[in-house]
Amino acid sequence: MRIGGGWGVYNELAAVGNIAGTAAGDLVARDTAGVLWLYQGDGKGKSLSRVKVGGVWNAFSRLVGAGDVNGDGRPDLLAYGAGGTYVYRSTGVTSSPFTRQNTTLYAGGGNTFTSVS
Repeated sequence: MRIGGGWGVYNELAAVGNIAGTAAGDLVARDTAGVLWLYQGDGKGKSLSRVKVGGVWNAFSRLVGAGDVNGDGRPDLLAYGAGGTYVYRSTGVTSSPFTRQNTTLYAGGGNTFTSVS
């Protein structure tokens, strides 16, 4: 199902599950300036208006929706870059959807992630 146009402004996209507590699964998309945007699913195959998560996400070469990494019942986001790998735990709050947690998960393994585009 087509969910809209204009996705070419993004250089990274990840399906992260229902991180914001809305009706369905969500997407995060990083634009070429490094800003991460949250697209919350509406449960009808579309998304609500995008929400700015924050900047400097271009420090990461890969963003991966990882399911529930820390066992708190919410899906999480893995982010890998030259500075290491981080788990961004879902908060369930749209205005501030993630908190960062250091991890040894995939330490030094980011070069094994490949693009699916």
